[in-house]
Amino acid sequence: MKGFKLLATAVSLFAVCVFMVACEEDPARKVKVESRPAVVPPPIVTSVVTNPPDDPSLADPKKLLEFCPSIDAKALEPDVFTASGPCALQQQEPVLCNSLQDDFLVAFTRKMEHDATLVAYMNVEFYHGPGSYNHVEMFETLQHGENIYRWSNDVGQATVGPHEAYITLPKVELEAEPMLFNCTNTLGPATNYQFQCGRRGPTMLASVVYSGKLQCLAPSKRVKN
Repeated sequence: MKGFKLLATAVSLFAVCVFMVACEEDPARKVKVESRPAVVPPPIVTSVVTNPPDDPSLADPKKLLEFCPSIDAKALEPDVFTASGPCALQQQEPVLCNSLQDDFLVAFTRKMEHDATLVAYMNVEFYHGPGSYNHVEMFETLQHGENIYRWSNDVGQATVGPHEAYITLPKVELEAEPMLFNCTNTLGPATNYQFQCGRRGPTMLASVVYSGKLQCLAPSKRVKN
């Protein structure tokens, strides 16, 4: 009987020990998980009301002609990145390219007429090195003051060249989105391409078409992660 009591006591103590160990905080919970660095992340839009603009002429495609310099079609160079549509342009200067885990990010900003700013942004998703991809998020914006015109395509195609020296695009169509109004900041690298706007309105804009090659800045001139 005495041996049985000792055995029962030992079993009880063992159960208490197991219970105490199980109740201890998991050490893994104390490990600090670092968030992924936000390098030119996708834009954030906050819109609270959908209303037509105070000035209906803002939605007129002719309004864009005030901000976009005219381009002679005969002067366009083949294979150079070209945006055709409501605000045509060519980009010959090298642009920001940056690989971040499974994303390859490309962006550039252009100053337009009357202090307007144009931004082109591309994100090659599921990136694993140079090659061709079919899931490329793209957007273009033209901002003048608190108003933003915007075009986008979430499933574009692109090819990243060897050594990430360039990116080429076939003809990719970016559809016009509702205009944004009462925007509180200027879209661009300084704001990580994020923006916040108070209202949206209808648009009558045509699509934008991207094609051609964008040269990337040398690695030593790129943004560090």
